[in-house]
Amino acid sequence: MAYVSDESGTEEIYVQSFPNPGRKRRVSTGGGLSPVWGPTARTLFYLAPSGEVMEAELSPSAGGIEVRPARALFKVPPPVGTGWHDRNQFAVTADGQRFLISLPVEDPSPRDITVILNWKPGAKP
Repeated sequence: MAYVSDESGTEEIYVQSFPNPGRKRRVSTGGGLSPVWGPTARTLFYLAPSGEVMEAELSPSAGGIEVRPARALFKVPPPVGTGWHDRNQFAVTADGQRFLISLPVEDPSPRDITVILNWKPGAKP
């Protein structure tokens, strides 16, 4: 199981076995949000506070889980709006090679919408 906790004073990514809890291991080192498992249980992606998508490799060990230092893959613009950190900001394809990322639109201003009521086919608006 991967989760975010602020028990260290900063939101960090942790992993722990489930349903039989074992020793938890911290994955992130400088903060992290939105943990997403890769195509296998050996890869975990997360969003660093710098806006970089990070990849951490995990492997089973005698002490539970061994976590290798995460590496930055690429940077994304910071999310906007309230409650963004409560949702996953990206998804990973089944092969772990592509990402679907929630990004702000370039022009967030509202557009005009025309609504036609009681329109009949063949009638001109």
